[in-house]
Amino acid sequence: MSRKYAPTYRFDLQPSILRQRWSLLLHGAAAAACLFNPLSWWIKAALCALVMGGFRLDLKRRAKPAVSTLRVGADGRWFATDAASGESGPIEIGADTCVSTWIVALQWRGGGRERWLAIFPDSLPEDQFRQLRVALRSVRPKPAE
Repeated sequence: MSRKYAPTYRFDLQPSILRQRWSLLLHGAAAAACLFNPLSWWIKAALCALVMGGFRLDLKRRAKPAVSTLRVGADGRWFATDAASGESGPIEIGADTCVSTWIVALQWRGGGRERWLAIFPDSLPEDQFRQLRVALRSVRPKPAE
């Protein structure tokens, strides 16, 4: 298929319940590790408070994705819309982007910064998640050796 006639895609990201569950599981495991070790009780309590505070902060900060929309133009260029400001700009997909059936770990550069974005399957409708994975596999640069 010629790039001239390549389709355009728009991916509107939604908050992920799976991400919240993974965060709860991992923070719970960290709290359990704090409790079941030979430290004194007050150190255990402080560590558990820090872990649970981190979980609360994680839920508060990640309630909405940092990026609200990803778009792929007909020319193959990628664009991201910042959820906070609503500004959209071109991005470059990084070589370390990981694409699998259960998560997309997207490395991208835009606005002079390198950022990461975890996209879980419940962040998009099933068909759009598949289209995102296919689009990323077709344009992603090879990692440097």
